Amino acid sequence: MSARSKLFEIIRVLTINEGNSAERLAAVGHKILLLNKDEIPEKFKSKFIELQKLITVNYSKNYEPGFQPSRIYGLRKKKASEYIEFLFELNHEINFNF
Repeated sequence: MSARSKLFEIIRVLTINEGNSAERLAAVGHKILLLNKDEIPEKFKSKFIELQKLITVNYSKNYEPGFQPSRIYGLRKKKASEYIEFLFELNHEINFNF
C-alpha cells in the first residue's frame, strides 16, 4: 500500500471519528506507524519522525501488542491539533506536489 493510500485512510479517520483531537490522533496511531519515512518529502520528515517516535514510545510503554489505545499519554489537545494539521499538509503535499 502506498503512502498516498495510507494517508487517505488516516485523513478519513481523522475527519469522521468522534472525539477531541488527541482521541482522533490516537485512533490513527497504528496507521501512522505503517507509513515509511522514506516515502515522506524531505521538508516534512523531521516532524513526521517526531510523531512516529511519540507514538512508538507511548505504545511500547503502555500497551500490549495488538491493543488499540484510545489516547496517547502526554499529548495535549493543542499539540494533537498541530499534528493533525501537519498530517493534512503532508497529505496535500504527497497528493499534489510529490
